[in-house]
Amino acid sequence: MSIYAARIKYEAKLLNAHYDKSFVSTSFYGMRQSPKLICNLHFNIVGVDCTAKIVYNGYDAPKCWLLSPTFENPQHIYKNDGRLCLYDPDNNEWNRTSNIFNTFVPWCMEWVVFQMIYEETGEWQHPERHPNGLSEKELKAILQKFNIT
Repeated sequence: MSIYAARIKYEAKLLNAHYDKSFVSTSFYGMRQSPKLICNLHFNIVGVDCTAKIVYNGYDAPKCWLLSPTFENPQHIYKNDGRLCLYDPDNNEWNRTSNIFNTFVPWCMEWVVFQMIYEETGEWQHPERHPNGLSEKELKAILQKFNIT
């Protein structure tokens, strides 16, 4: 087994240990030649069902796409492939020692919240360059400000 296959199996183990299978389901693809971990997320934010996919090859940073809902004017996405821009690569927020369960999964959910706020206000409320993300207290304050529970 390659080091990349071992890495993605470890990531799947962490995801399965930290999240219920109804929220995050994991599967593997191409384990012999170019292994990939596929994480499907299913969550609900303020009554809106959301589905996202995270793909990780064990080497490069994971990539995340929001499958539903669709937004009219999505912000902070990569235009070439539609994946979400979840972190600033220049701030070393993701590196090969990072884990998906405590980075990409919550970052994806944060992105949805901030996109919903953007749809209402026309302003992206999250800092454009976010070295440490928001604390739980800061996120709750923003959610309360816009009556999102």
